[in-house]
Amino acid sequence: RVDGGGGIDTLKLEGAGLTLDLTKISDRRIQDIEVIDITGSGNNILKLNLNDLLHASTSANILKVLGNSGDKVIVIGFNDSTTEKTVDGVTYTIYAHSNANTAANAEFWVQKGVTLMGAQSGFVINGESANDDSGRSVSNAGDVNGDGLDDLIIGAWGANLSGKSNAGKSYVVFGKQDTDAVELSAIAAGKGGFVINGESIEDGSGYLVSNAGDVNGDGLDDLIVANYGGDPSEVHAVISKSYIVFGKQDTDAVELSAIAAGKGGFIIKGESASFWSDHLASNAGDINGDGLDDLIISARETSDTSYVVFGKQDTDAVELSAIATGTGGFVIIGELTNDEYSHSISNAGDVNGDGLDDLIVGNEESNINGKPNAGKSYVVFGKKDNTNAIELSDIVAGKGGFVINGESEDDYSGFSISSAGDVNGDGLDDLIVGAYSADPSGKRSAGKSYVVFGKKDNTNAIELSAITTGTSTDGFVINGESAGDWSGYSVSSAGDVNGDGLDDLIVGAYRADPSGKSSAGKSYVVFGKKDNTNAIELSDIAAGIGGFVIIGESAGDYSGHSVSSAGDVNGDGLDDLIVGANGAKSSAGKSYVIFGKTDTNAIDLSKLGDKSKYTIDYLGDKNANILTGTTKDEIFVAGAGNDILTGNGGMDVFNAGLGNDNIIINASNITALEQTGTGNRARVDGGGGIDTLKLEGAGLILDLTQISDRRIQDIEVIDITGSGNNTLKLNLDDLLDASTSTNILKVLGNSGDKVITTGFNGLVTKKTVNSVTYDVYTHSDANAGANAELWVQKGVTLMGAQRGFVIKGESARDHSGYSVSNAGDVNGDGLDDLIIGAYGADPSGKSSAGKSYIVFGKQDTDAINLSDIVAGKGGFVINGKSVRNYSGRSVSSAGDVNGDGLDDLIIGAYSTNPNDKSNAGESYVVFGKQDTDAINLSSIIGAGGFVIKGEPGSFWSSHLVSSAGDVNGDGLDDLIVSARDTGKSYVVFGKQDTNAINLPAIAAGTSTDGFVIKGEPWNDYRGHLISSAGDVNGDGLDDLIIGVYEANPNDKSKAGKSYVVFGKKDNTGAIELSDIVAGKGGFVINGESVRDYSGYSVSSAGDVNGDGLDDLIIGARQADPSGQSHAGKSYVVFGKKDNTDAIELSAIAAGTGGFVINGESARDYSGRSVSNAGDVNGDGLDDLIV
Repeated sequence: RVDGGGGIDTLKLEGAGLTLDLTKISDRRIQDIEVIDITGSGNNILKLNLNDLLHASTSANILKVLGNSGDKVIVIGFNDSTTEKTVDGVTYTIYAHSNANTAANAEFWVQKGVTLMGAQSGFVINGESANDDSGRSVSNAGDVNGDGLDDLIIGAWGANLSGKSNAGKSYVVFGKQDTDAVELSAIAAGKGGFVINGESIEDGSGYLVSNAGDVNGDGLDDLIVANYGGDPSEVHAVISKSYIVFGKQDTDAVELSAIAAGKGGFIIKGESASFWSDHLASNAGDINGDGLDDLIISARETSDTSYVVFGKQDTDAVELSAIATGTGGFVIIGELTNDEYSHSISNAGDVNGDGLDDLIVGNEESNINGKPNAGKSYVVFGKKDNTNAIELSDIVAGKGGFVINGESEDDYSGFSISSAGDVNGDGLDDLIVGAYSADPSGKRSAGKSYVVFGKKDNTNAIELSAITTGTSTDGFVINGESAGDWSGYSVSSAGDVNGDGLDDLIVGAYRADPSGKSSAGKSYVVFGKKDNTNAIELSDIAAGIGGFVIIGESAGDYSGHSVSSAGDVNGDGLDDLIVGANGAKSSAGKSYVIFGKTDTNAIDLSKLGDKSKYTIDYLGDKNANILTGTTKDEIFVAGAGNDILTGNGGMDVFNAGLGNDNIIINASNITALEQTGTGNRARVDGGGGIDTLKLEGAGLILDLTQISDRRIQDIEVIDITGSGNNTLKLNLDDLLDASTSTNILKVLGNSGDKVITTGFNGLVTKKTVNSVTYDVYTHSDANAGANAELWVQKGVTLMGAQRGFVIKGESARDHSGYSVSNAGDVNGDGLDDLIIGAYGADPSGKSSAGKSYIVFGKQDTDAINLSDIVAGKGGFVINGKSVRNYSGRSVSSAGDVNGDGLDDLIIGAYSTNPNDKSNAGESYVVFGKQDTDAINLSSIIGAGGFVIKGEPGSFWSSHLVSSAGDVNGDGLDDLIVSARDTGKSYVVFGKQDTNAINLPAIAAGTSTDGFVIKGEPWNDYRGHLISSAGDVNGDGLDDLIIGVYEANPNDKSKAGKSYVVFGKKDNTGAIELSDIVAGKGGFVINGESVRDYSGYSVSSAGDVNGDGLDDLIIGARQADPSGQSHAGKSYVVFGKKDNTDAIELSAIAAGTGGFVINGESARDYSGRSVSNAGDVNGDGLDDLIV
């Protein structure tokens, strides 16, 4: 405990690198201290909040801090300084507390030279002249001048120019780190920004202003300025205009007349008179995925149309009449004739996760189910394939987007709409919809705002009524504080204000009356949340629960009439806010910039600091700068050159600005970027140009999947070379978030480095740029519309890309792919090959003789055309023998039947007529070979294989064929062939000659080439499914499994049976499945329930449980787990060597001797096909596929 007692008492730190964190020390442990000296012998830190000051300086409520330039104070709950004082030769900067709800006169004095972080920061922007109405429209402007700081745009649609009344002005205010007030008259003079002057009398330019994104792709953000009128006699009877002003680095005034002439931007002209076509305009994001930001323009007054204008690099005027024809964009047509739907329009972000930006348009006067003026909002998905018009009636039907239906009569939902960013942290952008006239809890016109979560799996309509009642998980409601506030009149994403990795929201209530100041206005910052969809009460926000309130300055100011994220204006890594108050200063207007902060103390706009400067540790200029940091938390703002920024650790903030910059980070920087929770300022923003994020060190893992989407942006290259083996982890969303505009991310590295991906296809192509060769991978999300590419330097190991290729059939009705199988290594090149059956193919004009195609293994992912295989490119074809033989209906690897080291093949042709025996069927064994010459089954005997001839009658002896493994232990792989209609299966031993095999001789026991397995009762469909079982009993011989899905075990009709037949090497005597049932030479597996059809599919499972014995998997496609009809079951039966007792699948389902895999939903028929999947996850145990 420290108790200073009476007098002026000082608490001194002794040592270097110390942190005295009062927020973590009990309030009573430090009392009656008037001075804290953190000088010590090195760089020390003091952390405290308002309560800590009040408790430590118990009586005076004044705390002085002494230190030097290496020391730092981190505070929560204090305003920026408004004054300095010198006492006893020491100059202090004095900070007052920022909690508008606290009455204590507390002061915090910090010796000049000590770095202070966390004070409530911001500045006011004062309008130029009375009735200018500045602040009616405000917006983040992006980084217009490329200095690495976000800029602002303020509209003053009522401003007068020389001889042009109400021509309007817009002011671009450059980002800055101090909190000095900004006078728009100074901006007009080119100090700290530039002015955009309206073109003509009564234009009202600046009625709406917005960031346009980077429309022309030059690396600088551009602007939209929309006019309101444009005719001196009758405002509405005009063709209105919007102006796109390209980003620039000077502060010369911009004349919209020059923009109209194609100098420094371009004009967008309305389609016809009286349209008010630019009454509303907005950045649309990149709708079509071409890397340029697009625009959306509404024509509200007499049209039901909005226009999407694609980004472009020239300055030719855009005619909306051309957009209406699909040239340079597309139109969105209202749901009903003369439906003035587009009162509000906005970029929606990427709501459905397809990589393309989406749009939201609102019609606050729509009638929903007889509720007039309930309002609707329409989410329109981005598209890149066409410029066809979009009908909002289609959106209502769930085609190309979804509708959001208002809750109650006269709510006017959709009056204000915006992207909300990613509020809940699920990787999808969310939406916010304002309904300023809603009556929460009976408070008339208190207003509501609704957060609607992004969704990628459906286009079902969203009902705001369900969100309010909590019966929907699609979002949450934000209820207004007091009657008549009109909360939700303006809504916007706030960016990440508190640094917790979740996007926050700002809701304006310009008619609120704080402290009795009529219509002074309030704005509420609501922090993002991901744990629940509980309603938010703005009264809680005002109390500092879940956000903070911004309180208007004076009666009639209308603060909150417009609200927006300001981006990161001061470069501290937290997103800032801008709040417009167009009624202030006799309607000259004011705008307030509030810097991001981590506490929830109220902001009082009348107390916003105006004489402090936020510390930027390393500030560049337009030249090429080398900025090198230390291990401390630091801020870099590089400017417009080709700069090198080196972090050297800590929670650093990198704002690289325009130019081709290199940002170098180490393990400490990576840890800071991954940190979760409030107050994380770490951020990397490459800005315009081709920017590279470099790793410094060895053994580093940069895991973008663990870093909030907003923390790394505008990076085109990641260099993981470092000084040793490093790893980059990312998915498709990470690429889209990091490479914000190009959707192309290059990765540099060497042979020791690794990239682990999710959501990318295998190698598509190779490209060489600047002497570096890259493997290029595209994304694998079928729902994603963006043209995203991952370029990885050749030699870097890539893992996790979705790898594979398609094999395209040769001719119509070939039915290629009816049967497919691994073929083993047929040509001996070390890669496994494939066999594809096409039983309907017509080789040499022989109808349905069938073909089988051997596709050699390969490493690329190029598509295979079976016509190329026929030509001997990448494999060879096996042509059927005669008309309607249907060869290739069943195909399989045969293992190495002849012992030559090459894997062989077996092909079934069940409809052949060997020895004039109709439909007896034949199977063909084709020996492995290294050339690609075609094989004709008509000449297989004695020429690279042999034939297996079926028994007499319509027996379909090759209905199914398979390798049997080595059943008799002679070192050669054996075969099994089923004859479904006789209920027999035949095991054919491997051999080196090419003499034909006659199944009648095997059935009669007069041949030593194999043995027959005879079924139980007729019509069991015994032998319907056959497979090698692996070595189930551990005797060194491969076993067999035969599925009989229509068998009736224990009088359970069609419950199904499966028979495990042990390998044998001593004789070729026939095996009776009735003996297997009795436990002689194998065991039976009895189905669980009536009509389960167990045994419909059977397979070896490999060694699932790691006991050294091969296990089995048996599908029962019509089983009903948990009452779900035909959901299906699959049973894993563990191998056993101690007994041949029958196995009951009911026991397996109970966990004895194996386990059951229950189907998901009714009529899924899971278990229709089952197989061993190998060791997919590399844990040493074999896995399964169902």
